[in-house]
Amino acid sequence: MKRSLEQRYAIKFCVRLGKNATETFQMLQKAFKDECISRSQSGKWHKAFKEGREEVADEPRSGRPTTARTDENVDRVLKVLRTDRRSSIQQIADTLHMSTFVVHGIVTEDLQMRKVCAKLVPKVLTQDQKELRVLRCQELLDLIKNEPGFLNSVVTGDESWMFEYDPESKRQSCAWHTKSSPRPKKARMSKSRIKTMIIVFFDIRGIVHCEFVPQGKTVNSAFYLEVLRRLKRWIARVRTDIKDTVKLHHDNATSHTAFIITNFLARSNTPVIPHPPYSLDLAPCDFFLFPRLKREMKGTHWETVENIQHHVTTFLRSIPVETDMVIVTVNYRVGSLGFLDLNMEGAYGNLGLKDQILAFKWVNKNIRAFGGDPDNVTLYGFSAGSVSIAFHLPIPKNKGLFKRAILQSGTSNSFREFSIISMKKGISTKRFEPAKGKERERERERERENMVLRAIN
Repeated sequence: MKRSLEQRYAIKFCVRLGKNATETFQMLQKAFKDECISRSQSGKWHKAFKEGREEVADEPRSGRPTTARTDENVDRVLKVLRTDRRSSIQQIADTLHMSTFVVHGIVTEDLQMRKVCAKLVPKVLTQDQKELRVLRCQELLDLIKNEPGFLNSVVTGDESWMFEYDPESKRQSCAWHTKSSPRPKKARMSKSRIKTMIIVFFDIRGIVHCEFVPQGKTVNSAFYLEVLRRLKRWIARVRTDIKDTVKLHHDNATSHTAFIITNFLARSNTPVIPHPPYSLDLAPCDFFLFPRLKREMKGTHWETVENIQHHVTTFLRSIPVETDMVIVTVNYRVGSLGFLDLNMEGAYGNLGLKDQILAFKWVNKNIRAFGGDPDNVTLYGFSAGSVSIAFHLPIPKNKGLFKRAILQSGTSNSFREFSIISMKKGISTKRFEPAKGKERERERERERENMVLRAIN
């Protein structure tokens, strides 16, 4: 606007100098270049100034007076909205004989209101049910405050349908596109009829037990009773520390609250954590596990029930599990750098095993700072690592550095894992091969083991 006023002053000046419209526009182009106004605008103002106009600013525009948005009209609009909050802007304007522009300004700016769609919920709770929700939540908070380890012994579970095809959500179908690319389309689809029901129980450390309901079977109280019996046996197997103090949490489904269920839980000394009615948002399965699982399955045709069950099982196993274990991995020298024997004093090789011993000492000294127990260290090795651990077991220097060991696919008698590298006839590599005859084989095993132990000690 500022540059436009400058050009109008310039046009007025050119008119006073007697320049015609063409000369004036050429001078404007030369002075303002790309910011020059159009030829028609230049001619319009040249003619106006030539006819005697003095004012360079635009004339005031005619329009509705701002007095339409008065306090009185705001009260009138508010009264209509209180009568029917679903009224449209057009309906309010027709009722009050006002423009839609004024009504929209009053509603959005003066009253600070906006139209919001109702949120779909499973059930609208009564006041008593809302108060019960608050009471139950407060009881749990008090229990956790008074007993910090309360949640460690809680097992929660529920059932849910898994579909062969479940359409992906609108948010899942979002994709980046350029301005010129057309908006993607997808056909409206519904959930498939092929489905299977899963029952899952988990605690603070991960999945405890899951099973699929056989096709055509209904989850009634009798079936759920058998599920709970299998759950109890499984807890005794995988959660031995809480098998006598376990607490069960499930929702208020009919099969969960039947007499035979409550009677079984009472006889097995399994307290049930109360759950407020119609409160899916307070059930961990409904707000954590199942939405996460179904989000992974949406938009894919799984074809068969077996494929659905396989994918669900794989997903449940992939959920991170919290354990009371600190895992330490060790780097050590290998090959000639780790096991070269130079056949001379002070250079017996086996530096790889000595590196491992050094790591054991570091763990014994520092693992407590990471939440570990130096008196409860377990060594684990696979293949060549298993052979290394087998050699560490009889070494006196390792006393007190670990409590137990797990060997997988390798022992100190595994001929193919290590080579003896010596300098007797140049650098050569020899592998211990199984000898003909049991005596010769045992002799070579003893020779090999003694050589390694001597080198380490």
